[in-house]
Amino acid sequence: MARQFNSLEIDEANVENGVHLGSQSQNSFFERLRGARFLPAWLGGIRIGSIHHKNGFQKKKHHGLATLYFCGVGGLLNLGTQKSLEHDDLWDIAPGDEASRVSALFQNQLQATEDDFDDFNGAPKQGRVGKAMWKMHRRRFILAGVVKLIHDAIMFTGPFLLEVLLKHVQSGGGGWTGFGYACALALAAVLETLTINVYFHTLFRICLHLKTELVDMLYAKSLRVSAAAKSEMGAGAVVNLQSNDAAKLWSLPQYLHMLWSGPVQIIAVMALLVRIIHFIPALVGLAVTVALIPLSALVAKALAKVRRKIVALTDARVKLCSEVITGIKAIKLYAWETPYKERILALREKELAEIRKSALIGTWNNILWQGGPILISMAAFLSYTAMGYPLTAAVAFPALSLFNLLRFPVMMFPTQLMNIVNAKVALDRIQKFIEAEEMMQPPLLPAAKICSQINNGGTAGGTTTTTATTTSTNTLSTTTGRKEDFFFCGGGNTRQP
Repeated sequence: MARQFNSLEIDEANVENGVHLGSQSQNSFFERLRGARFLPAWLGGIRIGSIHHKNGFQKKKHHGLATLYFCGVGGLLNLGTQKSLEHDDLWDIAPGDEASRVSALFQNQLQATEDDFDDFNGAPKQGRVGKAMWKMHRRRFILAGVVKLIHDAIMFTGPFLLEVLLKHVQSGGGGWTGFGYACALALAAVLETLTINVYFHTLFRICLHLKTELVDMLYAKSLRVSAAAKSEMGAGAVVNLQSNDAAKLWSLPQYLHMLWSGPVQIIAVMALLVRIIHFIPALVGLAVTVALIPLSALVAKALAKVRRKIVALTDARVKLCSEVITGIKAIKLYAWETPYKERILALREKELAEIRKSALIGTWNNILWQGGPILISMAAFLSYTAMGYPLTAAVAFPALSLFNLLRFPVMMFPTQLMNIVNAKVALDRIQKFIEAEEMMQPPLLPAAKICSQINNGGTAGGTTTTTATTTSTNTLSTTTGRKEDFFFCGGGNTRQP
């Protein structure tokens, strides 16, 4: 993730002390933008005069809303208009997003859950992955939920202000009052955009950290797992754990708040619709909405079932391909290419059949996603006009706006339920892998050496004395008045004059 800073300024001392400016085009570009201000100071204006240091861009100050507007990326975006961005043009990862730090903190949380693990076989205790994930990210996740609640409250002011504005225009109200309503409508749209961006930015950072933590944990475990457990699972299963199962977990937080936000949005929209188009038409729209929820859930459930079959077939195919590659010499020696090729192709055909089925079910899911709000609005407006109510602009446009708000929660709520089911299956698979048997590692003890010392060996008329000692160091020193001392340690010898 690129690093965002709030205020970036040129430090002449750093330039003189050897700050890396990159290419000549970069240097001239930043010279031209030195001191340029993109926002007024009271809005958190920043100077785009940053220079590229070997450790990233220099962070100087924090200004007001600069973080909220992501003003720190202005220099990078302008640089992208001048040249093709390269790796050296990007900022370093923020300290809080570094993989080593994130993985270390997660391992600490994972070790803190070892006491909750029921150990029956005397094997080393393993932590609870799900509990460690919650302890690691719960504070930021709850904060995102608060921001989501504020966003939803602002979102419902848009249709209300639109209704008030249209009624004001129809009644021939004053121009300044209408202008005030229009400004309020624009301000609500801006605040809604800002809050939803902060919400998703927070959740995307959580997803990034989860991806780092899970991949690091699974890779480290794959290096410790015993040969028996690895042969039982196969190499393909381990690869799928890191790619498919871990992906289901790190992508889950993006829309997890829809579990409570979705029903709240649906209830609030229907309450506002009752106020605009009366109870019966709103109830008809609600009935169509409720009818679409189980239908979408059935489609999502069928899609999840097919995808589980695809994962199982992919595991079997990848495992068989790994075995073929491992034993390719024997296969070539006994001319077994054709039987193994047929087995692999048979698994692939079954996998492709399930993939085609998944694509077909996904098409029906998209039809429900796109056509659901249209069916809801048609049913509501037909009922409204059938009851003799006039369909005016002050009624139609706010109602359509509210029906458009139904699109996301009506379709995402059942989809998120299925995502939770898939994530639970993936979490159980990962937890089972973490609990797999590990290779026995002997305790680390200090290395011991048996050393023999021969004092004054080889001199005429001298005496030879041999003593056996045990030491845990690699350096032996003596104080002697003899001509020469020899040391023999572990079969080798060093000479000490």
